[in-house]
Amino acid sequence: MTAILIGNLPPETNTDDVRTLLSELGMSADVGDVTIAEGLGERLAASVSIDCSSAAAEALVQRLNGHFWNSRELTASYNPFGQ
Repeated sequence: MTAILIGNLPPETNTDDVRTLLSELGMSADVGDVTIAEGLGERLAASVSIDCSSAAAEALVQRLNGHFWNSRELTASYNPFGQ
């Protein structure tokens, strides 16, 4: 599994919303755990485990960075050296 961090999510975002977002962006790999970081006020972050290659993870991060979703410009990162 590969871990991707998605940031600047709207405060009302839930795990199903994150899964829908990834589906809308064409992520066809198996999405595992989605964890929403609580306590960040108006900016939530989600850690997402995805069963995909490093190349697919990097492509997804590129699509997510700067993507305008629910009135927010998203950020994303991926650490190829660990989860």
